[in-house]
Amino acid sequence: MTHTFRTKYDFKNEFTKKKIQDAFLILASRTALSHITVDSICDIAGIHRSTFYRHYDNIYDLLSEMEKELLRELGAVLKPFGDPLAVDENGNVKRKLLLRYFHICQWNRNLILVLTEGNVENNFRSDFVQIITDTLSPVLSDERWTSPKLKPYMLNLTADIILSLTILWLKTNDMDYDQFVLFYEKIFRNNFYMTNEVMELSI
Repeated sequence: MTHTFRTKYDFKNEFTKKKIQDAFLILASRTALSHITVDSICDIAGIHRSTFYRHYDNIYDLLSEMEKELLRELGAVLKPFGDPLAVDENGNVKRKLLLRYFHICQWNRNLILVLTEGNVENNFRSDFVQIITDTLSPVLSDERWTSPKLKPYMLNLTADIILSLTILWLKTNDMDYDQFVLFYEKIFRNNFYMTNEVMELSI
């Protein structure tokens, strides 16, 4: 097994990048992305502009790296949903899986809202939908469908529901954690039943 040894400079670089990212998220909670500047990030992070540019080319490079890390985290937390045992015959999702997912979303609230702004050009939505479809595809196996051509539609619908509800919850913040989990379980269960009904259709 090959071990990668990290030096004090590696840890220093990680610490600095974390300061930059935290400063960006503080600003993102207050203002639109278009109003965030490198100078404002540096002021909050307590670093020089040269330090910022040592790690990132610009703000969009910073955002891109944070997006990739978020997608990696979401992919890891959503992967267990692909287990057929994650959803029972009544459409109930194991609560611990939902709690992990919503915890990641809450922790990354400001980043998710920035990435889903209408004026931000990125692939977050499409990449998120791809994670969901890749995860749930084995659960909705082809042999269960009277007409397999319906499967991609239901996978996209489910992915859109998951993302749209999450964004609205993070944006409005009008339900506490437990209320939203209960609401989400009900929505997911209804979609599960609808999926099973569609699976019986033939076109």
